[in-house]
Amino acid sequence: MLDLKDKELDSFSHRLRTIKTAHQKTLETLTETHQSDKANAEEQASRRDRELKSIIAEMRFIEKEMSISVVSTIRSIRIDM
Repeated sequence: MLDLKDKELDSFSHRLRTIKTAHQKTLETLTETHQSDKANAEEQASRRDRELKSIIAEMRFIEKEMSISVVSTIRSIRIDM
């Protein structure tokens, strides 16, 4: 009777170890995937930040050019009057 219970416990212990190993592998895979996704998201955010800064700089340049153009136009209108 004890031998039977001992075998049952061994079998149960083996199943638990198998499940634990499988869960550890799954957790490792999920962790690696998460780290990769996080790195990709950070790179994408950095890229978009650089693009936005470039667009803002270009818009400021255009705004400055337009202001100069408007001032020149106003001055030429005043001169013509």
